[in-house]
Amino acid sequence: MKFVDLYAGLGGFHVGLAQEGNECVYASEINTELNEIYQKNFGIKPNEDITKVNPEEIPNHDILCAGFPCQPFSKAGKQLGLECSENGKHVFKILEIAKIKKPKFILLENVPHLLQHNRGKTFGKIRKEFRMIGYDLSYQILSPNDFGIPHLRQRLFILLSTNPLDFFEWPKKENKPTHIKSILGKEKSEKISKNLEFALEKWQEFTFNYKDHKNSWNKLGFPIWAMEFGATYPYVFDTPWNVEKTKLSKTKGLLGLSMTDCKDWNDFKNKLPAYAIEEKKTFPEWKIRFISNNRLLYNNHNFWIKPWMKWLYDFDATLQKFEPNFDINNTSIWDNIIQSRSSGLRVKRPDCAPSLVSIGSTSPIIGWEKRYMTKLECFNLQSLGHLKFKPTNSKTSWSHAIGNAVSAKVTNKITKKILEFSSKKIKIIKDNSYLIKEIA
Repeated sequence: MKFVDLYAGLGGFHVGLAQEGNECVYASEINTELNEIYQKNFGIKPNEDITKVNPEEIPNHDILCAGFPCQPFSKAGKQLGLECSENGKHVFKILEIAKIKKPKFILLENVPHLLQHNRGKTFGKIRKEFRMIGYDLSYQILSPNDFGIPHLRQRLFILLSTNPLDFFEWPKKENKPTHIKSILGKEKSEKISKNLEFALEKWQEFTFNYKDHKNSWNKLGFPIWAMEFGATYPYVFDTPWNVEKTKLSKTKGLLGLSMTDCKDWNDFKNKLPAYAIEEKKTFPEWKIRFISNNRLLYNNHNFWIKPWMKWLYDFDATLQKFEPNFDINNTSIWDNIIQSRSSGLRVKRPDCAPSLVSIGSTSPIIGWEKRYMTKLECFNLQSLGHLKFKPTNSKTSWSHAIGNAVSAKVTNKITKKILEFSSKKIKIIKDNSYLIKEIA
């Protein structure tokens, strides 16, 4: 089949489809650097801005692929959805192209939260719009680790077809055991800083202390926000912004800092956690729960946490948050995979690397080697390790690129199922209502 690769990025769709003999006849990618990389690897010069393209100018094709921008639908963003002026309207451009070119299939990729965005109304609108131009829709959430790649990266894949999709079968998850060692190489890699190593050692000390004194707390099943240790500012019925400042000055801020000397809101903001200075009347339920859990943890264990936490005053907020998603009873931090993100330190079991993200993050850290994963290893996680890249690419640019990439392994698995489905003969018989029959 012939396919077009819109919002192409590094070419995860291209690789997955081309491996099954399909031919790319058109691509688009607005990022100049990725545009050049795509041309170097696939011999196709992508159009830079698909929003300015007349659909009539796009070659005829059987499959339209698009990993359209996910920021408007992500839980981490402002969640403006289809109303986002910058990136929310791309799905309508895809609709415009599909209406004119009528490909047999459309394969889209985005974040799973698209299903829940605006209480499901956003996804409902997308389904309705495609249905109105003759497309049936099916969807599935898939991750590379479903198919033997040690990378936990759940993504929503949406398949649309001009034929009913009642008999389409998504690829079955293989549930193979995975380990990060399967994609590691021997290239020279960057060691973590002494500052980060010290912070991780202190968090290791925290897990040891907790294990010795946990009593009825059997599991640290929530992110540790150390800024809440000793804090007493209001958070349940009011936010700090919503209470009288004279009353707020009698409470304590992050790490138990006194706020008696604070005169105005700017003074208070300097002594409160960043997540607590929103100018809203109430916090969301999940934030109230996290704050409550951390304060209860401190109150139950302050006899050892208080002397332990003295080091935190000299470190920024990134190192004051710790998410232990590993077995603290039988392994240490250094036995696992570590990720330093703007949201804090996250430690996960070595069977899967955490999801690569494009903003506010570094490469995952191989704990037992105390070093960052190399560029090639990160590309291996997306099954794109064979691509060629200019050596001058900055770390920021390639980490952004790989964080936005589509897994070639997953797209290949889906492609095989599309080809299998396409070979079936399906007959639609109309009798009072539509009845679909397979006549293989």
